[in-house]
Amino acid sequence: MAPSLEPGWGHVSISHTRDALLLGWSREAIGVDIERADRCFNAAALAQRFFHPEDRASWKGLSSDALRREVLRQWIGKEAAIKWQKGSLAMDLGRWSWSHSQAHARHPDQGLQVKLRHMTVGHWWLAIANNALEAGHTPMVCLP
Repeated sequence: MAPSLEPGWGHVSISHTRDALLLGWSREAIGVDIERADRCFNAAALAQRFFHPEDRASWKGLSSDALRREVLRQWIGKEAAIKWQKGSLAMDLGRWSWSHSQAHARHPDQGLQVKLRHMTVGHWWLAIANNALEAGHTPMVCLP
């Protein structure tokens, strides 16, 4: 269950990995995710199982390490978007679509769109899903 604050106190999102914790707060809905940039996993199997066909088509011809990096980058962006949506990773991961050339992630089935920001801090990759800047607000993100 996603954390929630009392009405008027804004919105929070939390993510963690084995050696870091990420906390995001905003007046508008927010979703955050963090992963180590060097995380090892079977990128091809993960992409085939969970990712949108348009995403997979854009990765043809990538080396195994380039595919790992792209799948990880997409994963954290989509997980942040799902937290923003208050959705389900199992149900929504393959329904969100995003690429480097887009500023927003899109969930066509539900007509949703959210601004995605990616950052690198040390060994971690972060993603923030939030439309606050478009509403004139700045989200706060803390990596203790």
